[in-house]
Amino acid sequence: MEHFTKRQKDRLTLLVAAIMIIISAELILNPFGRIYSENTGILRIGVFSDSLWGEKNGYAHVILNEAIEAFEAENPGVSVVFESGIRRRDYSEWLSNEILKGTAPDVFFVLDEDFEYLSDVGALQDLSSYVLEDKSFDSGVYYDAPYDAGKRKGIQYALPYECSPEIMVVNASILNAENIAMPGQDWTWEECFNICRQVTGPRDNESGYQFGISEYGWESCFCSNGVTLFSEEGDRCFLTDERVTEAITFLDKLGGLTAKMTNVQPSFSDGNVLFQPMSYSAYNAYISNPIHMGVGGDFTWEIHTMPQGPKGDNNSNLNTQLIAMNSLSSKKGQAWKLMKTLTSDPDIQRDIYRYSEGISVCRQITHTPEDEFGVEKPDKDDQKILAMAMEHSVNRQRFRNKEEAFQHIDIAVSEILAGSGNIRMEQIIYNRRINNHLQQITQ
Repeated sequence: MEHFTKRQKDRLTLLVAAIMIIISAELILNPFGRIYSENTGILRIGVFSDSLWGEKNGYAHVILNEAIEAFEAENPGVSVVFESGIRRRDYSEWLSNEILKGTAPDVFFVLDEDFEYLSDVGALQDLSSYVLEDKSFDSGVYYDAPYDAGKRKGIQYALPYECSPEIMVVNASILNAENIAMPGQDWTWEECFNICRQVTGPRDNESGYQFGISEYGWESCFCSNGVTLFSEEGDRCFLTDERVTEAITFLDKLGGLTAKMTNVQPSFSDGNVLFQPMSYSAYNAYISNPIHMGVGGDFTWEIHTMPQGPKGDNNSNLNTQLIAMNSLSSKKGQAWKLMKTLTSDPDIQRDIYRYSEGISVCRQITHTPEDEFGVEKPDKDDQKILAMAMEHSVNRQRFRNKEEAFQHIDIAVSEILAGSGNIRMEQIIYNRRINNHLQQITQ
C-alpha cells in the first residue's frame, strides 16, 4: 500500500490534533521533562529498507549507519535506532499506523505521495524557527529546487537528503554514424527536432529501423517550456495556456517523424534510439550494475541536458527524497541535529556517490573535483551536465490530490495526440472537463 486510506486520514487528523493539545499541556506542567529527554535516551528514525529510487541496491542502510555512528559520537548519551525490513511499498501504511498509535519516529523519510497530507494535518514539524534561529544552519548549501521541495505553502517542513534530476541519454554512436555533432548544453526543441528528423527511418541495423527519440513525455516537454499546469491549491487547471499548446504541438511533430507502417519498437537498450530521457538514478543503476551491462554494449552512450522550449529553459524534472521531523517528538533539538547531519554533512553526502544511485543535494559536494572528493564521481563532462541539470531543476507542483490531477492531464494529452482534431480546441474541451473534476474533489 503506497497511500493512506481515507479511514486512516480521518483518524490521523483527529489524533494529531488531540495529542498536540496533550503535549502542550504537559510541557506547561512539566517543562523540565523535555530538557532531560532532549539530551538522553533513544532517537528513532523511520526509513524503508529498499532503494530510494526503486533500483536494486544492497547498500540501502550503509549511509544511514555511518551517519548514525558520526552523530552518536558527537552527541554522547543519545542512541539512534531504526526498524529494518520495512519495504517501500509498505512504508506509508507502517508510518500512518505509528502516527496513529503515537509511536512514530522522531525523524522519518517522507514519500512524495504523502508529503502534502502529512504537512496539512500537522504530523510534520514546522522547521521555520530552526532555520531562522540556528546560526550553524545554512540553507545555501543546498541546491534551490531540492530545498524548496520540502516546502508546503511557503513553510519548510522537510530537508532534502538525496535527489535525482532528469537527464537526456544519448546514443553517441548514432551521432557519429550520421556525422552529426553533439548539440550544445543549451540546445532547443528546434535543434532536437531537426536531429531526430535526420536520424529517423530505415537503417542497416539489427532492428532495420532507427528512431530519433523515445519515452519523451508531456511532463518533460511541459517542464522545458515553463508550463504551470495548476493553481497553488490544485483547484484550477491551465491546460489552455499558450505554452501548453506549443508543447503539445512539438510532441505531435516528433510523433509524426516515425513511419506508421513500421512494426519495429523503439528500444534504447537495443541501440535503435538516439535520445531518451531518463532519471539520473536509473541511468546510474544501469552503468554501475553488472546485471545491466548488456545495455549499451554495442554502442557508446552519454548524458546530456534536456532541450528547451521557446518560452522555457533547459529544465529538468527533479525527484527529491525528503526527511522530516515528527511534530510530536519529545527530542526535537536532537532530531534537528540529526536531520542536519544526514542532509548537509559533507562526509555523509559524499557517500551518496559511493552507495546510492542519486546525487547529493549539496552544491559543494557535486562541484568538488574528484581528486579532492575521496570517492569515484561522474567524469568531468557528466559533472557539468549534472550541475546544469540541478541548477535548472524544477519540482513537480505540490497540492492535495496531485496524483489524480496529473493522471487526468496524462489522459487528455494522450487523447489529443492520438486524435486528428484541432489541438487548441481540444485543449479547451479537456481543460473544462478537468476543471469541473477539480472543483468536485477540492470542495
